[in-house]
Amino acid sequence: MRRFPEGQLFGDLQGYAGGRTSSAKGMLGRFLRALGVAPDAVPADLAEQGALFRSLTTDRRILVVVDNATAARDVLALLPGPPHALVVVTSRHRLPGLVARGARVVDVAPLAHRAGFDLVAGVLGENRVAVEPTALDSVVRACAGLPLALWLAAAQLASRPLSLAADLAARLTGSPGPLDSLEVEDLSVRAALDLSYENLHPVAARALALVSGYPGPDFTVAVAAAAAQLELDETERSLTLLSDVHLVEELGRDRFRLHDLIRLHARERAERCWGIVERDAADLRMARWYLAAALAADKVIMPTRRRLEATGSSPAPVPAFSAPGTALDWAEANLPHFLAVVWRHAAESLGYRIVEALWGLFLHRKHYTAWLASHELVVGTAGAQGDVLAETLLLNHLGLGFHGVGRLADAADVFTRALGLHRAAGDRVGEATALNSLGLVLLGGGSLLEAAEHFRLALDLQLELGQLRGEALTRLNLATTALARGETSLQEPHLRLAESIFRSIGDHYNVARVEMESAALAVRAGQLAAARELLDSALTAMSSLKADKELARIHRALADLAVQSGDMICARRHLDAVAQHESRLSPPLTG
Repeated sequence: MRRFPEGQLFGDLQGYAGGRTSSAKGMLGRFLRALGVAPDAVPADLAEQGALFRSLTTDRRILVVVDNATAARDVLALLPGPPHALVVVTSRHRLPGLVARGARVVDVAPLAHRAGFDLVAGVLGENRVAVEPTALDSVVRACAGLPLALWLAAAQLASRPLSLAADLAARLTGSPGPLDSLEVEDLSVRAALDLSYENLHPVAARALALVSGYPGPDFTVAVAAAAAQLELDETERSLTLLSDVHLVEELGRDRFRLHDLIRLHARERAERCWGIVERDAADLRMARWYLAAALAADKVIMPTRRRLEATGSSPAPVPAFSAPGTALDWAEANLPHFLAVVWRHAAESLGYRIVEALWGLFLHRKHYTAWLASHELVVGTAGAQGDVLAETLLLNHLGLGFHGVGRLADAADVFTRALGLHRAAGDRVGEATALNSLGLVLLGGGSLLEAAEHFRLALDLQLELGQLRGEALTRLNLATTALARGETSLQEPHLRLAESIFRSIGDHYNVARVEMESAALAVRAGQLAAARELLDSALTAMSSLKADKELARIHRALADLAVQSGDMICARRHLDAVAQHESRLSPPLTG
């Protein structure tokens, strides 16, 4: 402490000691006596004590540490005279009254794993660490960076002469769990969290307890509002209070996170204070919010598609989207959250309904890993619950995912199952969809005649039933097949009718797909300028949707046109764009 040669003063206000508090007056008296004031010379009045303390410490280089403060007013009397003293105040609150007087807030976040390991290792010593480093690593991970938890774990191990890190790791990660295992004499993680929890406003305490069941990495105000059945403004106030006392971490605009041990404690409180029924009901409300939000986004992304509709109202407001691109961006950013909820509710209708509502995202952004894993997880639940429409929609979507990654045999099996279910249920709209999908598999495998026959059967049904979108999709596939067979005279009418339908229903994604096929037809006819114009139009539409797979195809076609016209610099630029779009396909999001 060479920076403070003229004194270091420490006082504990015991603001979180369960009713045993230390007054600022008593602490200030101790400070004055430590500075040499005779006991009988210490003023009785707090204001006089403060004046004397500031007078004695003016121009002195001293350090004052005030621990466990709960309010700024308790600290103000303990401030020394200027200008050379340093005051350090620790608190679970942010103490804005001190900030208003020039204090600087330093939030102590959970320690990184390496720092936590070093803390425990520093207590135990190198020899002890060398005996079972893997078990100690597990202990540190179970403490999740919480300094108190790390100190308690280190204290337990240091007090035993034998190396018992493996036993402690087993207790922390299994039974009885970290909240029951991290305890030394009268210190424990549970006791510390109990004190913080009991000082909360009842509304904030309930919100914390009920949002603790959220399975994702972090949550929004709307998710917490759904859990606690609160208005958004009241939820936001509660989360701000919880953030001020460091029971939730504010990550940024409308993003909050619970520390792992705080989550466990709050989950216990939810069951103890409100019961298992209300705890589980809160979990369902959060899942229903994600279903409602997914449907809101999907209806903007693909407004005319056949889908499973909502079965109830949203428990909290969901976002509103102005365009397909913004809806896709939001759904993509929240995909890890959707998947976490789906994994939690995979055995319930909520799980498969959320997956089905994400179809627009999977189709446009091609997250194949998440696409296949989520559908395979929940399609059996839809079948077990007798929800034929859900099962067939999911089977068709799963088959298209298999088709997209080249697993044609798997795609054929899934589409054949869907076709059988559609026919058994008398669902002729679904039957046409399955026939069209089987045609895609045959087309991908080079069976062009069989593919065309399946597409014609699908088209007959769609024309009879007045299914405009299905008709347009099938005509597009018939045009692709005709191009592959060299029957360009058959291709153009299908493309013209498909484009007209897609434009009439506002399906910009499929309008762009028609333009891509029309460009290929133009190239066959030697109309390179027309092909480039069509591809540029498709590029604009697909760019607004950030549809990387289709964008890669468009840039590859533009590169080919550039080569034909001798512009190798332009070709290189398009090929670089191909590589960029392909690198973004199918990120490893699996829940």
